[in-house]
Amino acid sequence: MPATVLQRKLRHQCIPITLRYIGLADKMKAAAEKVYVPDFLTKAGG
Repeated sequence: MPATVLQRKLRHQCIPITLRYIGLADKMKAAAEKVYVPDFLTKAGG
């Protein structure tokens, strides 16, 4: 979703705030992808 659309949805008055949250979300996603998850939790039906 474009940052300007997200800005309106979040009701931020200025785009730098929205961009800061987007950057934070990107960092959190990268960190979450590095977390170890045991195989039995990732297999379907398990």
